Amino acid sequence: MGQLTVCLLMLLNATWATAQTSFRHVVVDAAGPANPWGKSVGDLNGDGKLDLLVGGSQSGGLVYYQNPDWQRKQIAAEGRWSTDHEPFDLDGDGDLDVVALTTSELCWLENPGWRKTTIARIVLHDIEVADFDKDGDLDIVGRDQGEFGHSGERLHFYQQESIDQWTHYEVPCPDGEGLAIADVDGDGDIDILINAAWFENPGSILGANWLRHRFAERWLHAATFVASVDINRDGRVDVVLSPSELAGQRYRISWFEAPRDPRDLWTEHPIELNVEAVHHFVAAADFDLDGDTDIVSAEMHQGEDPDEIKLYLNAGDHLTWERTVIADSGSHSMRLLDVDNDGDVDLFGANHQGTQVDLWVNQRKQPSSALETRHQPPQVLWTYLVIDHSRTERCFGIASGDIDGDGDKDLAVGDALYLNPGMR
Repeated sequence: MGQLTVCLLMLLNATWATAQTSFRHVVVDAAGPANPWGKSVGDLNGDGKLDLLVGGSQSGGLVYYQNPDWQRKQIAAEGRWSTDHEPFDLDGDGDLDVVALTTSELCWLENPGWRKTTIARIVLHDIEVADFDKDGDLDIVGRDQGEFGHSGERLHFYQQESIDQWTHYEVPCPDGEGLAIADVDGDGDIDILINAAWFENPGSILGANWLRHRFAERWLHAATFVASVDINRDGRVDVVLSPSELAGQRYRISWFEAPRDPRDLWTEHPIELNVEAVHHFVAAADFDLDGDTDIVSAEMHQGEDPDEIKLYLNAGDHLTWERTVIADSGSHSMRLLDVDNDGDVDLFGANHQGTQVDLWVNQRKQPSSALETRHQPPQVLWTYLVIDHSRTERCFGIASGDIDGDGDKDLAVGDALYLNPGMR
């Protein structure tokens, strides 16, 4: 069969239950900014608690909700605020400012007082903030989306010369959606991750050659939400991808295991197959406090009902997942945080239409004994084999038969083979 990449996949049933983790839903504001595209978290008032930042793309301005009473504080009363905002101490004065997107510009708002300064007149969908050139100040990278008449074919860097002067530099990339940052190659500087590829930081920004490396050989869906995390805790940065656009399309959610040399191809491990392409959020953390990394994702409201926020609990091998639905109200570009400082991971979000701002508070407490830190072994495991690494086009078709001669029927789907573990 040629070169094989082997991983274990748990086939997911329609209904699940879990005793490990539950969430308490809190409506932070039922009448928040209209169409809250942008959400973020940060201690904006300096009291040691994480506040919730929301921007309305239609009306309501840019606000934050003060933790823990959720009193709404105005940052900007006017403006159409877009899909990403990042709290950082941009001016180095010890408090968190906000780097933000409107529907027509990249800007920053100075804390205190919230004076807005335009960095560039540009339409972007995602931004990340880091010291990419290691010169001691913060730079910005952004990308637009490749849908709705837009193009995601450029990475836009803004190198900070001073707090009032920024130099723009573009790097071409494949079209699509999604952006994350991490030190992928472990060399001490911050690299860029997009759908199916990562860009190696050359140590500088302007005029530099950001080498592109394709890590996801078989991932062909361009509109993608990207999360970077060490899933299997081997010290290397892995990546989780979910299809974020368009409604009615179908794809899968997968994580990609980084090899020793991240310039080589990575191993794909499917998490859930055949999901609608409205999963405009995916992230990873240890939600049930059992010592391994779980995955959470959410569907936007324009998908087929129900619009699920769902948790995939790691069975302990990083390859099999117990799926549980947290809510059926959907969400968009959610954020992870420990909102009550109790040591577990909570969820903050809002759908990109409407006015409701939501919080899901994790009710899982620290395990009381070592017995609570392990999942029960999975009941049904199928071996998933990628049969052909050389093809880049889409594959179609399904067939069954006893491929391995063990008396039960296996499945061949497109370019993949699923070996039956004995389930009848």
